[in-house]
Amino acid sequence: MDFTIKETEFAQKYLIDWEKANYYENRIEHWDVKGILNKISPDPLLFDVKARKRLSRIDILFQDKFTWIEGTDIKGNPGWLKGKADYIAFEQENHWLIVNREILHTFIFERLKANGFKEGRGIYEIYTRKNALDKITLVPMEDLTKLEKTLRLKK
Repeated sequence: MDFTIKETEFAQKYLIDWEKANYYENRIEHWDVKGILNKISPDPLLFDVKARKRLSRIDILFQDKFTWIEGTDIKGNPGWLKGKADYIAFEQENHWLIVNREILHTFIFERLKANGFKEGRGIYEIYTRKNALDKITLVPMEDLTKLEKTLRLKK
């Protein structure tokens, strides 16, 4: 399996004694790299690395204001929000935002619940792409910066 440039960049710069996930770990358990990030723990942690995103597939430019959170993947299986990663590393233009996955999962569920599990493409709405079984939700990155145990690492 290919290890993306962003996963390598993140691991080499911030992690100690890191190793790549195998195919099963990446696709089923939803983590990319295991390693020690001393600012969080002296023990190895699992990280799912997310490169900068465009808001839509047709957009040309990357943006840092919003991100899509995957609760269910394209095949209808549990998405990366429900995976085994300890932390999700979101790439931003000038930094990485490191978010505790369990805290993020609880936060997203509570926001979706408060919004009545509304379907749509809006913020904290559940969206399923055409010809797919995924369930994703649009989230302001600013909200993620306020979550407990979130860390910002300068690039």
